[in-house]
Amino acid sequence: MVVAGTILFAVAYLTGPDAMHRKSPRRSYVVIGSLFLLILVPLSLNTMATLFVQTWSNRIETAAVAWLAETPNAQVLDVEFSSTTTTIDVLNANALHPTAQALLDSLKGQIPAGIEIVIDGTVAS
Repeated sequence: MVVAGTILFAVAYLTGPDAMHRKSPRRSYVVIGSLFLLILVPLSLNTMATLFVQTWSNRIETAAVAWLAETPNAQVLDVEFSSTTTTIDVLNANALHPTAQALLDSLKGQIPAGIEIVIDGTVAS
């Protein structure tokens, strides 16, 4: 809101009735450009980070569903991404899950190496 107001007043200053009598509008252009960069850079970085996290979450969920495909009555409930840890919530009718190494092997090259995978299993009755 403050930035929008500043831009509005800077543009109004540039196009005001006595704009022809001012020396140079360069200062206003620098302020407007700086404000756009101040907003655009963090917004772009946040958007990119969100896209990466969403892509990794989708890859993990797809791999987890494929990992549980041969296990009867097992399903992936949720994939939750928090910092560098991903928690996969699994609901299984059996007490035993397939080996997690198969899941980790299928994720190699799909997600960055520093992401920790936690499998939270719930046994359904």
